[in-house]
Amino acid sequence: MKSEEDAFALAEEMVTIGKNAGRQMHALITDMDQPLGYAIGNALGSKEAIATLNGSGPEDFTELVLALGSRMLIAGKKAEDVASAEKMLRQSIQNGDALRKLEALSERQAAQEKKFSSGETACSSMQIAVPSPQSGYISHIQCDESESAPALGGGRETKDSVIDLSVGLELKKKVGDYVEKGETLAVLHANDQEKAGQAEERFLRAYRFSETQPPKRPMISEKFKRISNNTYETY
Repeated sequence: MKSEEDAFALAEEMVTIGKNAGRQMHALITDMDQPLGYAIGNALGSKEAIATLNGSGPEDFTELVLALGSRMLIAGKKAEDVASAEKMLRQSIQNGDALRKLEALSERQAAQEKKFSSGETACSSMQIAVPSPQSGYISHIQCDESESAPALGGGRETKDSVIDLSVGLELKKKVGDYVEKGETLAVLHANDQEKAGQAEERFLRAYRFSETQPPKRPMISEKFKRISNNTYETY
């Protein structure tokens, strides 16, 4: 959603629909003012997800996985509260159960088990560093501009488009980070030089810089958690 107000309205409507159907509902408003994690693209995103289940994923992605997973455990009556649910999830990651479950689910869809243990994914033919055009703190990343994977061939522009699973972006700097001019903001994973140039141009339009470090935004809106607790019994 483009605004916090629209996100609140949609969440409350979805909660109401579910409760009217007799379902236990949980809703979270999460920060999407920059890409989640550091990987954008099919293969790169899968690799990052596997790393998260191994306990070495990005902080923001891990936080969201734990937040959403804990609500699913509560809804499934496997845990009574968020704290106990998150503890169960962390234990599942630490002892390897989480990754083994993904392996089992993927094997049923003919995935190769070796890819999970090695982190192996489809590789592009080119990896191109995108330098920062200036020095300063990164103050904002416009998500609909930064997600250049479709321009590289990693998304569908029409229903007949063929998706290149190996292309995407690997972010090196995110909101709040300081960067020197010429320092790498991201690495483009591409198979076509022309598409890579278009993706780089679009990517650079997404970044905003400031002389001062911006305040850190919470991943999950505390404001909505209070509203939903009081009104919709969500978390």
